[in-house]
Amino acid sequence: MCIFAPIKKILIKPIYYLLLLQFACGLALAQDNNYKRGEGGAPAFSKISGVIIDKTSKEPVEFAAISIFRMPKDTLIGGVVSGATGTFEIDKLRPGKYKMKIAFMGYKTLVIDTIFLKREESKNMGNIALENNQKQLKEVVVETQQDMVKNTIDKKVFDAEKLAVANGGSANDVLAQVPTVSVDINGNISLRGSGNVTILIDGRPSGISGGGRAGVLAGIPASAIESVEVITNPSAKYDPDGMSGIINIVLKKNKLQGTNGSVSQSAGTNNKCNTNIAYSIRKNKINFYSNYSFRYNERFGRGDVNRTTYVADTAIYLTQKNNSNNFNRNHSLKTGLDYNLSDKVTLGFNATINAENKSEYELLNNNTENMSRQGISAFNRYSGTPNKGIAQDYNINYRKKFSKPKQLLTIESNYSKNNNLTDARYRQENYRENYQEITPFWFYQNNLSTSNFTINSNTLDYESPVLKSAKLECGLKNINRVIDNDFFSETYSNSLGEFVADDSLNNRFIFTEHIYAAYCSFAQTLGKWSFKGGIRAEQANTKSTLVNDNSNYFNNYFNIFPTAYINRKISEKMELQLNYGRRINRPGVGQLSPFADYSNPLILRTGNPYLNPEYTHNTELAFLYNHKKINFSGSFYFRKTVGLIMRNISINGNNQTIVTFTNLGSSDNMGLETVSRIEFFKWWNVTLNLNGFRTLIRGTNQDGEINTSNLSWNVKMLSNMLLKNGWSLQLTAMYNARNILAQGVILPMSQIDFALKKDVLKGKGTLTLGVSDVMDEMRFRVSTSGSNFSQQVERKRETRIATLTFNYRFGSGEAAPRRNKSRDNDYKNEEGGGF
Repeated sequence: MCIFAPIKKILIKPIYYLLLLQFACGLALAQDNNYKRGEGGAPAFSKISGVIIDKTSKEPVEFAAISIFRMPKDTLIGGVVSGATGTFEIDKLRPGKYKMKIAFMGYKTLVIDTIFLKREESKNMGNIALENNQKQLKEVVVETQQDMVKNTIDKKVFDAEKLAVANGGSANDVLAQVPTVSVDINGNISLRGSGNVTILIDGRPSGISGGGRAGVLAGIPASAIESVEVITNPSAKYDPDGMSGIINIVLKKNKLQGTNGSVSQSAGTNNKCNTNIAYSIRKNKINFYSNYSFRYNERFGRGDVNRTTYVADTAIYLTQKNNSNNFNRNHSLKTGLDYNLSDKVTLGFNATINAENKSEYELLNNNTENMSRQGISAFNRYSGTPNKGIAQDYNINYRKKFSKPKQLLTIESNYSKNNNLTDARYRQENYRENYQEITPFWFYQNNLSTSNFTINSNTLDYESPVLKSAKLECGLKNINRVIDNDFFSETYSNSLGEFVADDSLNNRFIFTEHIYAAYCSFAQTLGKWSFKGGIRAEQANTKSTLVNDNSNYFNNYFNIFPTAYINRKISEKMELQLNYGRRINRPGVGQLSPFADYSNPLILRTGNPYLNPEYTHNTELAFLYNHKKINFSGSFYFRKTVGLIMRNISINGNNQTIVTFTNLGSSDNMGLETVSRIEFFKWWNVTLNLNGFRTLIRGTNQDGEINTSNLSWNVKMLSNMLLKNGWSLQLTAMYNARNILAQGVILPMSQIDFALKKDVLKGKGTLTLGVSDVMDEMRFRVSTSGSNFSQQVERKRETRIATLTFNYRFGSGEAAPRRNKSRDNDYKNEEGGGF
């Protein structure tokens, strides 16, 4: 979960002002409805219009706040926000004397003291020029430099651009720094101790995150990420996927006026580099942006497996040691165009392409012994697994505002695809069999697998204010998902002198899923209380096909997902919220695909095409306190999951470990999470995240009844120091305590990172030196057991990495307001404390 930080005064004032302005405007217009009418019963009102422009460039200024005051009492009676062409119009005004104030961040506030309106007069003020305030712009940079997080009562937003310790890294490195989010040595992601979390790219299900999630996220450069958003209990508007919530990775998009860009270059130890180029143009009705990243990464790793298998009154010991080297070359491009058809209509298009070429080379030493430690068998296995893949996302969106404030229609279509090809080659040297040393002989096997993942989603969202202080949201969504995995294996025949197809292993698996959803929610604010209730209905139709034997498995199901929120604003500094939501976790690609991974012939991992979704009831009580120097949020949460999907480990007759997935039973997860930000001095703040939870798992497997529980906790700390002469220091530390699995435990993990940054070239450039896992302590250790085995596994990859990064920014750099274009920003717009 993202850490929070207070919005500095220079940012909160314009936002608060605009909200107050809209509310006051609504009151004023409601009162003016009682004004006397002219001929024919029509209201006898006047109006003011004009165009807001930049004094220097003469370009229109969008989103400037225009407020109108009745004189001589200086009473605020209404206001509007300028459109894409700078135009504005304030109507339903009575005759008399007025004062107008125009304000926008980065410009000096302009006041026009004397405006006289006659009865039914339409006064055009012409072009109104705002003067750029360079001093204010500089203040914005300084004030927000330390604000890495925004914490509201229902969402956390983490500013990845300010995360110096992740420079030169990947999306996994960024997520590893986010409070409540954990990333293990294999890139598996969990939220509040649960691995069943939905990962979105720009607010949408994506082909980029569709297949081999951990590997794909490792290919997204940290330099391409703008922010990470965490919502633990989303409303009915959002897809119900993800037991513990949603993690949304927002890629960079232009938010500055004029022409702007940046170039960065990173170099890391053991042949690592990262290049990023961003370029954007925002002018008049057009906003064009593009971001290209190249990342090359080499990383070594090692692992150990110690397993004891109990057979009758004896035991067999298996010892495995592996050493690996990984090579990853990745190109990533995001480009998009937003065009304002009018002040109220915006059409947008964006595309993201990620091309990856990676390979892993591994040596695996295997040794099997009996109870007396006599050697039974031994071999060395060499593997090379080159992989090529390309992921593509395309999105087109339409957004229309209406005359009624906050009335909005959004239509969007998204298409994603991910194509991967893996050509694995295995060579195995056997030198002991049946307790006897033998003349070494070689065993050769090739595995060719293709994975094609496509997803198309179409959405329609409508929201409108109703009654006096309420809002209605309704929408439709359709998702079509296809997974097509083809697996071919062949083994070298010494007698024939050629490779022969392994017909018993070869197959093709196709999974299709069609989801049809509709939702509606209603929210209202009554004084210090806010209420929101919603319901989402979904029909899902799925089909799993094993092509070779023409076997099909259908699973069609209908679900209702209710959500409810009650919010109490105790004071300006404190809020309290109680919320509930029902969620679903659908099986992923790796959990469904039945093809085994043969890189380790004694530990086979395979999916289960007959998995059913798991369902969770989420309840959360949250408290938020904001103060000038100290900010605190606390959440007590409870999750009840049925149809629990868990790994299931067993030993077959060939002494092979089989790792697969099954709907095991149920689980209860109860916890208390706190996020605290303390500003010790203006130059030093610390954010601390504590999460303590109890997990209870019940179910059955091949060994009988399972009933296990555990108390666990984790802590994460982020320290920011703004030193003199443009220097800054960042330090992060994390510790995850022991946690349980259905058949074992995950042992503790810890890591410390630091980064030192220097502003250069008059603030246009930065130079950053970062070191990850300074103590080289990060590793993954798990202990599992069953009725006839016990097993300990340890994985360690290269985590202590030093990286030097240079970044240079260019362009006009005039701040533009953040627009909410489409569903790619849906997860940014949850209103903390209100609905």
